[in-house]
Amino acid sequence: MFLTHSSNIHPMSQWIKSSEISYWSAVELAMCVPWFLVQLRKNSALRETSDMLLPGVQELLRLVEMQSSEECELTSVSLVSPAHMNGGTGWKLEPLAALWEAEEPDAEGQMADVYELASGACYARSALGTPLDSLRKVQVVADFR
Repeated sequence: MFLTHSSNIHPMSQWIKSSEISYWSAVELAMCVPWFLVQLRKNSALRETSDMLLPGVQELLRLVEMQSSEECELTSVSLVSPAHMNGGTGWKLEPLAALWEAEEPDAEGQMADVYELASGACYARSALGTPLDSLRKVQVVADFR
């Protein structure tokens, strides 16, 4: 989730004749969780692309559904992961190969997200803090290869 502050509204916004669109000089991350940078093609005939920041898995899966109905085509999906997930000292942007879902071993019905990177590395996001190798019934939700 991203927070916006009125002090960060870009001056360009005043020239837009729409109450639904605003330009921002800065947005704030509301939580230290992974998010996605997605490039999509909205019109295959014109080859127009757009880059979007998505705050979570559900928003990404909505775009995947739109792609299957031919409303858009995902041309690139990257994971932006925080240091506690990627083992580094800060945020990392890495190409995402696939999104998986797994079941928590100690909480029936509780699911965790598994991110497979193009490099072959995998990260898990578990609400219970379960390590990747302890998750069960891992299955692919979306494949971006």
